[in-house]
Amino acid sequence: MSALRFVAQIGQGWSNASKLSNMGNMTVRRHGAASRTRALARAADAVARRDAARIEREKSLQAALTDFFQAQGAVERIYEDAAKAAEPHEGAMRAAVRAIDGLDEPRAGIAELTGLSAVRVREYLAAAEADCAPTADGRPVRGTGSAAASPVDDAAPATAPVSA
Repeated sequence: MSALRFVAQIGQGWSNASKLSNMGNMTVRRHGAASRTRALARAADAVARRDAARIEREKSLQAALTDFFQAQGAVERIYEDAAKAAEPHEGAMRAAVRAIDGLDEPRAGIAELTGLSAVRVREYLAAAEADCAPTADGRPVRGTGSAAASPVDDAAPATAPVSA
């Protein structure tokens, strides 16, 4: 805006200048109900755009969660079916571990030979020990091999080490 226009605007008085909307590169504030209405409309449009983006995101999130929960349900059903199908084989594994234990193999040795964790070996043997008759002190007897049976003790091997 040129300096002459600015001076002319000042000459008209500030009350008239405040009602002008745009003079050259300089925007002058407008006062009144119309400018307030336009400002409210712009604010409502901005909020509506933001809400539309948020609603779209929420719909996408809901779709992704639906896919997740559907897949999770399928996985749970598959695991349940697999557990039912594996049960006879789990029983055979438990029986084999008990048989190895019956040959007086230490628990650590059973774990090493079978690839099972020591915890799993203890679990398999705990079921067998629950079926065994307890000794005089109340602990179950372990091992049925040629070595003498001894009470169960996780810290000690089933039998003394064999020396060659």
